[in-house]
Amino acid sequence: MPAEEVDLWRDVRRGAVRDIYQTFRVALPGAVASFARDTARATLRLMVRFVGTDLKARDEPTPVDVPVMQYAGGGYGAWFDMRPDDPTVVVCCDGPIRGYYESGTPVTPVTGQSHDFGCSVAFPGGRISNTDAPTPPPNNAGEMHLGAADGTAAVILRGAGLPSPDELGSVVVASAGPVASLLLGGTAATLGVARLTDDVAPDATWTAFAIAVAGFINGLAPGSVVVPSAVKVGVISTASEKVVSE
Repeated sequence: MPAEEVDLWRDVRRGAVRDIYQTFRVALPGAVASFARDTARATLRLMVRFVGTDLKARDEPTPVDVPVMQYAGGGYGAWFDMRPDDPTVVVCCDGPIRGYYESGTPVTPVTGQSHDFGCSVAFPGGRISNTDAPTPPPNNAGEMHLGAADGTAAVILRGAGLPSPDELGSVVVASAGPVASLLLGGTAATLGVARLTDDVAPDATWTAFAIAVAGFINGLAPGSVVVPSAVKVGVISTASEKVVSE
């Protein structure tokens, strides 16, 4: 049997490919194991196992202290705490990221670290839904849902023409709590918001006026007027047509 022809360049390439395959990482889906809210860092479980050149499956090392890329810019943002098992995409960067996300200043690499989970960041998001038995999403067709996945607290956006051609554009603020669940101005809000057709109760000035008028009439015709102890002056008859409530 003839000996295999020596091809140095081929062998070098094979060795390089094998080394890259075993050490070079780009991105993988991950799930949150724990989350540190003060630093927006997470410990993650990688959800795809690594199969080496020996065809044996192994768990990837656990990425720790990974910056979570919550969406922000221009002084605005969407910030939230991550829960265990929340899905993410773990992206391995070209170089170390720790210095920048610690101080906001440029980093000068002191090692050759690149494209491994020690220089990774995590993008939150994604939804687990089986292809054969899909789970309906929180939003209705044609709407954008910002808020709790179970719909108990959400802002729902409907653009012009969405979800139906008759839609002109609307914003729905939804809350499931029966009392004080939609707060305006801050979490300490306690005053109810008046609505069209709500009763208008008399205040002290109106009551004093009614008593004075009743006293005058009763002076002319004793006992003909009695000021009730509980009465409404009327109802709210004018209100915004753009902002409406239940």
